[in-house]
Amino acid sequence: MTIHEFTTTDPKRAVNARRTTEGEIKMSLPSASQRALKQYVEQIEKIESEKAELADMLKEKFSEARGAGFDVKIMRQVLKLRKQTQDERDEQSDLLDTYLHAMGMAGTPLGDYADAQDAERLALQ
Repeated sequence: MTIHEFTTTDPKRAVNARRTTEGEIKMSLPSASQRALKQYVEQIEKIESEKAELADMLKEKFSEARGAGFDVKIMRQVLKLRKQTQDERDEQSDLLDTYLHAMGMAGTPLGDYADAQDAERLALQ
């Protein structure tokens, strides 16, 4: 069996590849790359584990809040809004009002009454 060796110097693809006469490709990483890959994988696994633990803690905290009578959906909105600046909140509110108005869902009872009065005046003219 004849083996043809291929080596790349690209650090992103630090792979040694060998093609056998049967056409199979055998690949291996240099030992330094193997160690680095193992470290990355282990670190990512640790972070994912910590992330799962934090997600469980958040779930428990929201359950406690729900048990105390708080609306969790509204709490999530409050948390989202607290991350925004006042300008971002104002812009979002204005855009929401614009979209609701375009969908015919906007208004307050007083505003709806004023709109109806305006429509009546225009109809009489």
